[in-house]
Amino acid sequence: DNITTTSTTDTLVTNMSITPGAGDYNVWFSSSLENSAASEMFVSIYQASTQAAHTEREVTQEESVPNTGIPVLTHAKLTSVGASDAIEARWRTVSGTATMHERTLVVYKITASDSTQASATDDITTTSTTDTLVTNMTITPGAGHYQVWFSSSVENSVVEDDDIFVSIYVNGTQVAQSERQWRSEASLQSPTASTAFPIFTNGAVGDLGDSQAIEIKWRKTGTGTATMHERTLVVYKYSPNGGTFARAQDTKYDSPALEKNTIVRLRFLLSNEGDSDATGKTFQLQVAETATCSS
Repeated sequence: DNITTTSTTDTLVTNMSITPGAGDYNVWFSSSLENSAASEMFVSIYQASTQAAHTEREVTQEESVPNTGIPVLTHAKLTSVGASDAIEARWRTVSGTATMHERTLVVYKITASDSTQASATDDITTTSTTDTLVTNMTITPGAGHYQVWFSSSVENSVVEDDDIFVSIYVNGTQVAQSERQWRSEASLQSPTASTAFPIFTNGAVGDLGDSQAIEIKWRKTGTGTATMHERTLVVYKYSPNGGTFARAQDTKYDSPALEKNTIVRLRFLLSNEGDSDATGKTFQLQVAETATCSS
């Protein structure tokens, strides 16, 4: 259903609240926004009524095209979520009546050590026409396979047709299919040339080396200065074959602690060694819910 707000302070997006229980989570929210007037609109992710400030995304409804839907996406890694903590999407508008269309909030429980986040809330700028590092958007997660998500909001300083690009880079090489483009078209600039739009990209990175970095880089065309606002980069380790060994064979597993409802696969090998027959024996696998097995 379509929902509306005139609130100038962050308020809950209807139906966009999940209380998943204690743990660590990767979170994604996406929708489409429009406004009846020329105005800025904002969406953010909240944890236990506290904004994850780096997740705020800005959408500008330019005065010549009111009531025109614009996609928005934001995401985050949230840690130490309490048992009764709600994860929410909230929004606000500067003026006019904002409308939000179809929308989705997903929270996915993770092992915190498998997910790494880089985030920032300061505005940064570039005039570079070649790809350059987005400040603070570098993660060196170690060897493995990773899913990657990046999102932010960008705008341009002058009323002209400039293009802004963002891409994922791995070990200094662009992941070409991850490049995303936004055109700061002259007629869609507000009188103050501050029309902001969300921008986001994602990808999968295989066989990353131990010291190789995952980065976000950006560039632009034209004479203007591009500005990027709050931004988030998350990389999540996965196994391309569906499972990984937590420890080597015959090695004690002691940390990190396995949380309740964590699905794991246990393998047992019974080795019949020696030259004597085992007769009259009934073998059993015993399990004890106790901190000390001997008790």
